[in-house]
Amino acid sequence: MSPCHRRRRPLYDHRLSILPFATSLAVVVLANSAHFCHGFKLSSLLSRLWGSEETCEERYNEGANCVLPQRRNLVEEWGEEEYHRKLADAFGVDKVPEPSAEYGVDVSFPIHHATVSNNYAWLDHNLDPDQYSPAPGFSNMPVQPLGDKQESYQTMIQGCVEHYEDQGVSCLATESERIAMNLRQPASMQNYTDIGFRKIRAPKEMMEMLTEFWESNKEDERPESWPAGNTYTNHWTSPTYLVSVEEQKHKGGGPDLKERIWDAAQSTIQAWTGEQLTPCSLYGIRVYKEGSILASHVDRLPLVSSAIINVAQDVDEDWPIE
Repeated sequence: MSPCHRRRRPLYDHRLSILPFATSLAVVVLANSAHFCHGFKLSSLLSRLWGSEETCEERYNEGANCVLPQRRNLVEEWGEEEYHRKLADAFGVDKVPEPSAEYGVDVSFPIHHATVSNNYAWLDHNLDPDQYSPAPGFSNMPVQPLGDKQESYQTMIQGCVEHYEDQGVSCLATESERIAMNLRQPASMQNYTDIGFRKIRAPKEMMEMLTEFWESNKEDERPESWPAGNTYTNHWTSPTYLVSVEEQKHKGGGPDLKERIWDAAQSTIQAWTGEQLTPCSLYGIRVYKEGSILASHVDRLPLVSSAIINVAQDVDEDWPIE
């Protein structure tokens, strides 16, 4: 559910939404035969996506203007104590837990680049930093405790390319755009909040409506349709499903329910952003199954401030936010 600003020429607020990522990935078994897409050999297309380009112009559309975010160091701006206080408040806890070593930008999945960290925990400079200095390129790279996650990622994308056959090149275009937007878009946004996210309990009235709707209609889930080449989920191996609140065929569903959900959420989101908002998009309920991946991404304009509501879950382990 995403609101957009009322102003005719708004200053947009957009946080880099680091969305949930599945802890277990589906393994795609690939054929060894050669594949071609629009006259290009598949291996050549893949190498262009996660190649070794150094400049942003080469990495994202040759010759295009490349605007990268000016990174803010909030610890330096606020001081460590105030930073952790604000972070704990955003998470809704008294104290922020120690960060997990297994997750972070470009560790388990590409977020800012098409390659993940290969700074493996077993390398000498990580095992004994007093005796060994990092090799060139490893100094600022996060430690990689999960093994070769690049191979898992490439297997996923190649599965998309093979699934869509003649349209498979669109998988690579989507990935290139997703990563470029993760880098570029936050730099052009006007911030209305300190941290950029907040975790809270959904309003009681809203949860009662959603829970009643879900329990009445959860057996009527239908496969979700995705555009060819969309890589935001791995729907070609782990399909997502919908029980749409807008569907009048569902018990209690339809425009009235959609409006009531928005009314219940509006005051909460407005209090967070400090802005008067108007509804722009409401979508769901989406159902993720075992092995699902939801790639980290930013919403497209004019989706300015977003809210994700966890309606129900039955998982063997937590689905972490990265």
